[in-house]
Amino acid sequence: MRKWLTEDALRDIADTISETIVIRTYITGCSCDTRRPATAQEKECLYKVIYSALLALNDGCENRGNPVAERAIVDTAEFMIRLLIPDCNGYDSVYIPLNDAIADWAKEEAAVC
Repeated sequence: MRKWLTEDALRDIADTISETIVIRTYITGCSCDTRRPATAQEKECLYKVIYSALLALNDGCENRGNPVAERAIVDTAEFMIRLLIPDCNGYDSVYIPLNDAIADWAKEEAAVC
């Protein structure tokens, strides 16, 4: 089970992840993904979705130790960002970075509830 993190630590993670965005465009039927710095508005939206997911992942032993809950939270964050920023590639902008953050988080000393 992952250890409990402070809200400041979660904000730092969300802030780092939300600095970049991957935009998906289509050219003659083929998709093209472009990673770039997020605009202020995009960053705000990314930050809120990612921070919300991190809060949920940090909430109680049932979420910090349950891979099914983790998957549902991360999936929901990916779907939310795709609704809020339609051209955003939610998989590369939110899903992968959140899973990387969970993996790094799990490397820290385990918590006891």
